[in-house]
Amino acid sequence: MKWKKLLFRKTRERPEEPKYSVPKIKAETDCEIRTAVFGDLEAINKIDKTCFGEGAFDFGYAVDSSDYETFVAEKKGFGIVGFAAIEIYPEHDADQAYNTLIGEIPKSGVVYVMTLDVLPEFRRRGIGLKLMRAIEDASNTEIRLHVAVANEPALLLYGKSGFRKTGFRHDAYGDGKHAFLIKKELA
Repeated sequence: MKWKKLLFRKTRERPEEPKYSVPKIKAETDCEIRTAVFGDLEAINKIDKTCFGEGAFDFGYAVDSSDYETFVAEKKGFGIVGFAAIEIYPEHDADQAYNTLIGEIPKSGVVYVMTLDVLPEFRRRGIGLKLMRAIEDASNTEIRLHVAVANEPALLLYGKSGFRKTGFRHDAYGDGKHAFLIKKELA
């Protein structure tokens, strides 16, 4: 797999080969992607806690701020089953946390993906890809993010979406877990 070779090349530590098998994706045609509203906050925080446990954030700031955009995936009969929270960098804006992680001042229109979460029982159905399309529509130059080296399903999603590795961070989350820095340039 070309994506795996690209990801694991030139890293200080070479992680074990993923043991994750890739089943066929059953596309969710009855799943709508829309911009989150404040009333979605409880569901968004619950999904993040399900996906990340105690490391979950409170996304109130990302739903109710002009600097952020949050998209939800809503499935008929089930409600919100996933979401993506992004930060959009206007011209000449340099957020210190972003610069520390990525290492440069972002250009206008750059989108930083803070998280993309889909409930476990709804994964591998194309919902993450639909959320990625909404993120791409929000950017006019490029999309950047970091992803845990051990998060094979996310690496597959981002590889399928056209991202490429740009860096590697040891102990990126403060708990000994490493991360790849990846980006996708939009033409």
